[in-house]
Parts: sequence; C-alpha cells; structure tokens
Amino acid sequence: MSCTYTYPQWIGSHVTTVKERFWFINSDINPVDLKTKSEYKDRVHYSYYWGDCSLRISDLRQSDSAQYQFRFITNQPGGNYTGSPGVTLTVTARPDLQVHVTRSSSCWNSNCVQVELRCHSSCRLPDNYEYTWFKNRQKIWSATLSSYSTYLYSEDTISCAIKGYEMFSSPPVCEFTPQSSSNMSPSSGGFYLMQCNMTAWISK
Repeated sequence: MSCTYTYPQWIGSHVTTVKERFWFINSDINPVDLKTKSEYKDRVHYSYYWGDCSLRISDLRQSDSAQYQFRFITNQPGGNYTGSPGVTLTVTARPDLQVHVTRSSSCWNSNCVQVELRCHSSCRLPDNYEYTWFKNRQKIWSATLSSYSTYLYSEDTISCAIKGYEMFSSPPVCEFTPQSSSNMSPSSGGFYLMQCNMTAWISK
C-alpha cells in the first residue's frame, strides 16, 4: 500500500524529529504497531525512505482484511499524527469474476448470436490490468481488454481471467439461440441463456 507523508521541519525554534512511525488496524482501541502483533510476525514490511510510509504485507490471508492507518510521532508537543480514514484492504480467496453479456444482434443463422462481453470483478481493479479470454477453453490471444466482442454458437462457452491469474478464471458462460428447452431459462429480448455453473447478466 503506497503512502507518503510530510511534516514541518521546524516549529518555532525546534527541529522536528520523527521518533516513531508505524501502521495499525483502526479497530484497535489503542494504536498498536502491526509488527508487534503475532499474527503479522515477519509478514509486515515498512519503507524507511524519508517521506515514504508504504506498507507491504507478505503471505496475504483473508484474515488480513481490515482498515489500516499510518501513524507517526514526533518530538513536538502534541506531535502525534494519524492518516485518516486509512486504507481498506479486502483479501478474497480468489478473484470474484463474472462475464457480463450484452446481446447486440443476431447472426446470419439461427444458431449464432453476436455478443459484447465484459469481464466484471466485484472489486475495483486498476484500469491498466490486462485480461485473458477463453472460448471453449482455448485462449483468445487477440483479446486482452476487459471487454470483448465475438460471435457465439449454441455449443460455445466463454470465460475470462486477469492476465497472470488464469487459474482463477470466471465460471464459463454458455450462450444459446432463442428456442424452448427444459434446461434453459428465459432472458431479456426473447433469448435464452443456459446456466453453465455460472451467473451472468443479460441486458439489451
């Protein structure tokens, strides 16, 4: 977690000296340095460059999900400062990805539909992330953005993942043309979507 801080070098005729600086969990009644907590032993790393208060936690666990705050203490009277509101960290067991499907038009035959897809995460991800798309479990090398347009036939499946984390791909989406079937559920626009061990949102 990136972090920077500044403070006045002088207050009156007194030079300001930082005596202590650390991160803590804001649920603590009294701020306690993470490094002193047994559950963070040897996993917490601080940056010691001037003005840099970045925090790195190795071997992340779901139990690390919390709101973290930085605090530094100076030699000046009342010189205790805490960053607010802090940084919220949420650790999940795996990326919660879903393929959102927007049907754009029918194809030239009844077994095909043209769709626009979006790889959606329940967590906000940086805009510069690259994605991997899979069609029938085969990687689509030309698709690296969060959105992707393609044609799907009745037998096709499609899924997505964050590049570098392909082992945590979304559940596959199965697209079908508008025809009645006992294992199909109706969606908007008269089309049908087969539930292929997944959740998908259809809009038009």
